[in-house]
Amino acid sequence: MGRRSTKKEPEVGAPAGSNAAKIAADAQSTADLKHRRLQKRFELAGSSLSDPAAAKAEALLKKQLGSYDPQTGALGCDVINFHGKHPRGFGKTEEDDEHPFLAAKIIVIVAPTGGGKSNLLLNLLKIAMEHIDPKRLGRVIFFTGSPQDKLVQKLNPETVKIFSSQSLESFIAEILDLEKCAEIAAQVACDDDTKKPLNYILLDDIGNSRELAPERTKGSDIGRLYMRHRHLPACIMLTAQRWHMLPTFVRENARQVFLFPGASKRELDDIIRTTPFLPESVEQAYRLVRDHPHDFIWIDKENGTIKKNFSTVVCR
Repeated sequence: MGRRSTKKEPEVGAPAGSNAAKIAADAQSTADLKHRRLQKRFELAGSSLSDPAAAKAEALLKKQLGSYDPQTGALGCDVINFHGKHPRGFGKTEEDDEHPFLAAKIIVIVAPTGGGKSNLLLNLLKIAMEHIDPKRLGRVIFFTGSPQDKLVQKLNPETVKIFSSQSLESFIAEILDLEKCAEIAAQVACDDDTKKPLNYILLDDIGNSRELAPERTKGSDIGRLYMRHRHLPACIMLTAQRWHMLPTFVRENARQVFLFPGASKRELDDIIRTTPFLPESVEQAYRLVRDHPHDFIWIDKENGTIKKNFSTVVCR
């Protein structure tokens, strides 16, 4: 009779011996690799995984792994497109008469808190700066209610002049100096607007900045800025949480409107009133994005189109 084996049999369903350690090590290595990739992409957005407030954004990155396209440029930062709405190389299309962001005009973005308006604002500026002739680019002035935002802090100060409530007087002085320079330039005859320096003025979340509230800016230097934007010339981009937080002149004269979900029936009716489109056309387009928090409709009054995000024409 042979000797009875004393070797302990592996438990049913469990890897034997070194296989268990190898499988565990491989699993840990894969997890570490995913974490490092995730951390790298999140750091590009200007934050840190160790920040408790980053939990929501971390979850978003995990969910949308591979969906956004960081690019570098004159802004001096990677403007992260979290929601996949801004195609690479976006510019003039066959149905557009001109590039939508290379002319003196008012552009409005309306979205609730966390809707993506600031991210879209910087993406619009980035698109414009990628297409404008560098010789034609004038000043880039950015007024923000969140100067400590990490993405804002990464903007190139040599290209973008950043102001906030704490530097309101400097902001107004900059605007007045811009007007003075425009008056001097106007004395030199130039009939071709495409050769005039084009300035960009960005006003982020004006409803949260008391200094930019319509009732405080009416008749002021800032209020006059809206009415004189063609004279400067300047492309003014504003964001607000609600449509009615915008000054009346801005609402009536905005040439491009980006509207995210969350608008009330009253707001939508007022927006429709300022457009050349039939009410049912705007309402139908808005229904396409209403249940998708980070989608938007783009109402282009100049080219007579309504698009879902940047690429899908839903009304012409």
